[in-house]
Amino acid sequence: MSVDIAKDDRILIDGELVTVVAATSTPAGFECIVKSPTRGLFEVFIRANDVDSCKVPTSDGSGDSGRAIAAVWTEWMRWAIPRIRSAVLATRPLRPFAHQDDAVFGAMLSQPRLR
Repeated sequence: MSVDIAKDDRILIDGELVTVVAATSTPAGFECIVKSPTRGLFEVFIRANDVDSCKVPTSDGSGDSGRAIAAVWTEWMRWAIPRIRSAVLATRPLRPFAHQDDAVFGAMLSQPRLR
């Protein structure tokens, strides 16, 4: 058996994420006592061939968090941009009208409280 099941491992049983409380290795697989948030403690047998599909990956702390955040942000923007009407404006530079320039630079900035 290349993959082992140990205490506190998270595994997927019947579509539910459970925590291993105790595990005993047998020639055919693993006898486990698991803790479920809905069913409490119960026993389950996992065949050696099924361990890879049941075991949930855990964080080892060696991933590149910058790339992960960038990927999440990219997927969020890919979802959000078609839903935002103002996204069209954000993709084109805005050209102010002459009266807007005159209002900002001529009238507003000359007043100390509006700077």
